[in-house]
Amino acid sequence: MTEQENESGSQTGDESDERVALCAHCLTPFSVSQHYCEKCGEAVGQFTPYIPFVNIRFNYSIFAKMWHKIWFEKESCLCWKLFYLFLIVCVAPIMLVGLPFIAWEKFKKRSSDVMKLMRVEIPKSKLEAIPEKQRVLFVHLGSILNELNILQKSVIFSSNGIESLSKVEKRGQVFQSLFFIRILAGKLNESWEMLKKDVFSTPLFKDCEDALSPVARDSLSELKKYFSRENNIHLIRDKFAFHYDSDRVREGISQIPEDEVLEMFVCNSGNCLYCFSDVIVSESILNSINPCDRAQAMDTLIKEVVQDVSGWFRQFGEDCIRIIAEKSGLMDCTWVEIPEPPLIDNVKLPYFTKKSGQQK
Repeated sequence: MTEQENESGSQTGDESDERVALCAHCLTPFSVSQHYCEKCGEAVGQFTPYIPFVNIRFNYSIFAKMWHKIWFEKESCLCWKLFYLFLIVCVAPIMLVGLPFIAWEKFKKRSSDVMKLMRVEIPKSKLEAIPEKQRVLFVHLGSILNELNILQKSVIFSSNGIESLSKVEKRGQVFQSLFFIRILAGKLNESWEMLKKDVFSTPLFKDCEDALSPVARDSLSELKKYFSRENNIHLIRDKFAFHYDSDRVREGISQIPEDEVLEMFVCNSGNCLYCFSDVIVSESILNSINPCDRAQAMDTLIKEVVQDVSGWFRQFGEDCIRIIAEKSGLMDCTWVEIPEPPLIDNVKLPYFTKKSGQQK
């Protein structure tokens, strides 16, 4: 670059530095942190109309303008001044009367956003008073339902907002979702095995079964039908969730097209993504479900694991906990509130993250 070009670039930079924002109404300079012009009072901030409290002046400035025309603009005719005065006298009180209704609507909206939870006290003395097998089932079911809730939500959180991500980020989110689905399938299978071993063959189950609600009874019937046949949840549990099956890896590799180029993304901050491994494992899982249609296999996997079987377990398990709690006299309860829990569709669980203070 020549000296002349450097001088030209320097001049251009100086000119851009000297640029200032001007009020569109009176051409008075203002800083980017200002919301209103100091001279004429017009809104100058880009977000002034949307900031609570700050936007009050913007929303009701029309009355100030009419008041100014009445008293300070001599060229305004008497008819217009009377009209402005009429509007101020009539409309302003109406708006003041409406303020309580607006406040009430906001209060109702805030109240509707509150999540209420029933807190049930479980003294150790009452817990120990529950017959042993029911007590163990009580604890097992609570643990199972907590795990199902966490894993189901993790699948949803990993999928939220995936459309707006880059290709690499999408891969991270997809593999993360599939991991949670695999673990969820394993937990569902182990939960069913626990029920078969420790519950269904005991007399205590007869008491619970008779007290089940119709919905919980139907859910138990669906669970029995599902696990009485070969199913994908058992397959995933044995081959992919809690075990590393070498034969399945070989099978997955054989399913990859010859011209396929696999990838891995390496980073020194705990954000490595070994796509090639998850592609092979996922290929093996989907091939086991439906070798002819990968998209259909994915739909089947999500429907069975995340929706159907998890839902049946929740309905059955929650009803069993209710029955045991009622029979054991665990009825001391109070209400607690979570003011504004986030919408489930708005919560995201990103694969790629950075540590505090990390630049790259």
